[in-house]
Amino acid sequence: MRSGGKLFVFAGVGLALVAVALFVVALRGGGGAADKKAAKVTVVEAVIDIPAHTPLGMDDLVERQVDQADAPADAVASKTAILGKAYQDVLVKGQRLSNALIEEPGLRNDIENGYRAMALPVDEVSALSGLVANDDRVDIVFSASVNIERYLPMPNGVSILEDDLFQFNTTGTGLVGPTDEVAQHDLPGAPGSTIAIQTDIGDARKLEPVAKVLLEDVRVLRVVRPGQSFSSNGVPVESVIDAAGGTTTEGSEAPKGQLILEVNAQQAEIVRFLQDPKNSYQVIVRGKDDHEKASTTGVTFGILVDGEDHQLEVPQPVQVQFENPSAGAAQAAAAGEPAASVPSDGTAQIREP
Repeated sequence: MRSGGKLFVFAGVGLALVAVALFVVALRGGGGAADKKAAKVTVVEAVIDIPAHTPLGMDDLVERQVDQADAPADAVASKTAILGKAYQDVLVKGQRLSNALIEEPGLRNDIENGYRAMALPVDEVSALSGLVANDDRVDIVFSASVNIERYLPMPNGVSILEDDLFQFNTTGTGLVGPTDEVAQHDLPGAPGSTIAIQTDIGDARKLEPVAKVLLEDVRVLRVVRPGQSFSSNGVPVESVIDAAGGTTTEGSEAPKGQLILEVNAQQAEIVRFLQDPKNSYQVIVRGKDDHEKASTTGVTFGILVDGEDHQLEVPQPVQVQFENPSAGAAQAAAAGEPAASVPSDGTAQIREP
């Protein structure tokens, strides 16, 4: 064979080998994106909507086979590996989980910096019969019965309570002797006087109900139903409600639930103050996007009577004529009026019953 023919044979063999090599490369991965899309991986999806920081259960998740190109770069590949753990964000049905957002569950993960979690016991009324939910925003109305009086400054440098009867003699010395004629008068309150507040006094008739919104726009972290309890990682444990369904016997107090509130340090002191046995409070729920602070006066009977927005009707003074002016003092005393308030003409100012 001529040398030129051999050259063509060798060239043909070389080209054939190159073609074979290219074919092998194509089979081993030269398909690029198409072959990557064809590869399958396991991912974990949420079966239902799941709030953030909620412990994950077996029935909350499902494993699926998907194309590798459709899986998150850090996809969770096994639901058994994350059972009992929580997710940092809200999960929606069908969402695929990422390992970067898996966390150990617990209330501490849901509290904003600078705030605290604090429990407030609530009855069925404050819980709105179970309608209060996690992440609701609430206000709290405080109420109590107190006696608010002023200490009135006197010329001799002492102070007396405005509701006390001030005794003085007719000579004007201010000193009452054993034989002095004594007059008694109720003294009116004066602006700027020192205030005294009593919550536990012998005469309950002096106590006046007051009400005021003390806390506003507080977030509810968790709602704990009566008898419900949780482990340290937030997983519900066996209920402690009695077998009768939580009903109470006559005379016993109904079981209370709790609202776990997110409060700052100042608000925490108010929440603790609200729980004094002499006080009472009620929770009210705000609208979803309502964060506006309210400006309220609070309410007392005095405000109801004198306030422009209320004008509660009260008895008006009437004139009373005593038949025997000399007996006016005795009749006034029987009517509950100080003797010194009856003038010599036998008339007196009293309030109608």
